[in-house]
Amino acid sequence: MSAVLSNSTITDVLPRGEAANEPGTALALNTPSIGGAIGALSKVNAGIAALHEKYLGVVYDVSTGKGLDEAKAARVEIRAIRYQIEPTVKATKAAWKVATAQLDVEAARIVSELMKVEKPIHEQITAEEEKKAAEKVIRDALAAEAKLRTDTALEAMRGALVQAVGKTAAEIVLLMEGVAAVVVNIEAFGADAGECKQVQLQTMDALTAMHAAAVLAEANALELATMRAAQAENDRIANEAREAAELLVAEATEKQRIANEEAAATVLRTQKQMADAMEAITRIQGVPALAARGVPTIDSVRAALADVSVWEPVEAAYGFLFAPATLAKSTAIAQLQALEQKVREEELAAAALVAKAKQDADDAKAAKALADAEIATERKKQDDEAAAERVAQAARDAAAARDKAAAAVALKKAQGVAVQLLTALQGINVALEALTDAESELSCIPEGPERHALEDAWFVGRAALLAAE
Repeated sequence: MSAVLSNSTITDVLPRGEAANEPGTALALNTPSIGGAIGALSKVNAGIAALHEKYLGVVYDVSTGKGLDEAKAARVEIRAIRYQIEPTVKATKAAWKVATAQLDVEAARIVSELMKVEKPIHEQITAEEEKKAAEKVIRDALAAEAKLRTDTALEAMRGALVQAVGKTAAEIVLLMEGVAAVVVNIEAFGADAGECKQVQLQTMDALTAMHAAAVLAEANALELATMRAAQAENDRIANEAREAAELLVAEATEKQRIANEEAAATVLRTQKQMADAMEAITRIQGVPALAARGVPTIDSVRAALADVSVWEPVEAAYGFLFAPATLAKSTAIAQLQALEQKVREEELAAAALVAKAKQDADDAKAAKALADAEIATERKKQDDEAAAERVAQAARDAAAARDKAAAAVALKKAQGVAVQLLTALQGINVALEALTDAESELSCIPEGPERHALEDAWFVGRAALLAAE
């Protein structure tokens, strides 16, 4: 709806005057009388009804350029009339001082009536201008917020690399999740979305590499951490006990100390008992090998058998080593009994070979004496040489028989020693396997050089058993 007041309307409301600023908008009093001035104002008052009808209650679409221009044009037209009232009144008051009061009252009334039309339009224009100003403030605030969000996101993603230095793999994963959780899009970051996405990808690549390095480092440290875990746990328990003990009075502290010492003494006694038991088992397992060393005799083997037989492991002292100890004793007795039987057989075989060699020598000597008596004198020299040769041959045969017997004895002895060693290794392997825990570790033996030496010897023994198989 057009709100422009035509010149003809203004002409009807206010008569033209020589003092008019614009054609059709000037307010002039052409009469020098007070009544003429009031009459001129009355004509304006008569035109107010038309202005009310045309402009009062009009709502302009000031959000558009056209509507805003129409509202401003209406305001200009109304103001052009309103702005002329006061100068006209002042001119009239100057000419007619008597009518001042009447002019002021009438002017104020007319201004009030005009403001009823102008004020709503002015408020629409002011509201739109304030709205646009507020929208600009919001846009500026949103831009600042987006800039801050972008800077914060970039700083957080880049800072994740600094934070990841020296962190564990799990902590780096949390940092990676935090970086990956940033949703980079145009809506959130606007023109900076590309830079944010590039920084996010670069940060994720760097964190992935750092995570892989941390995983490798933690894997390398896992074995050491496992070895130290037991000691660390003991230290933790000791620290907790110490912290708790500090809260107690002196008497309770002393009692705790005595209890700790008794517990430590019990552990030491148990460890010593196990070490002594293991040493005794090892000694008994080695008796058959010692008895078979060199050229064993019946007496030495029987002495070794008596030594093993009188050894009686006590279950209360040996604990979980009692079964291996009993097995070691029975195995050693069986080995020594077998060795005794073998030595007896070897000694009997050697005695038979010596007796045969002696008989052969006696037979050769008798043959020589018989030959000396029967042969002729002329052949005595040849016969003596032949007899001497036979005697020498008999001696060589006897020596060969003795060497053969000794070689047989040595071979049987070597075979027996090999069997004994293999049996001993099997017994040791069984005993040590009985001492291992679920992780195949000799955890019952305190960590130290002795345990390491025992594990190394066990490894060599198992290799020998595998080779024998």
